[in-house]
Amino acid sequence: MLLSTQIEQHEGSGIYLDTENDMAIDTGDHVEHAPSGETWVVAFVDGDHLYWCGWPEGRAQLSDCKLVKKATAAERHNLLIDMAKGQGFRASYAARVLEQI
Repeated sequence: MLLSTQIEQHEGSGIYLDTENDMAIDTGDHVEHAPSGETWVVAFVDGDHLYWCGWPEGRAQLSDCKLVKKATAAERHNLLIDMAKGQGFRASYAARVLEQI
């Protein structure tokens, strides 16, 4: 499990670092959620919360999640496109990010 002191925000990016593994946690990455033992695909990170893909929609404390697989740029982009086709907060997030690319 990551301690909150092990998570740093990249300035203005909305991307968070797992400084233990020196890897950013971002859309499409796979993380292990310590309290549940589940592995999730990351929809996005906002503040100290991680939003997962799947149903039901939800969020967890980022500090409870550990990066286990980094998404490629193509995997991240494809997931953003898929999320933007939906509805709700994940779709609006994906649309905003795709507009910036």
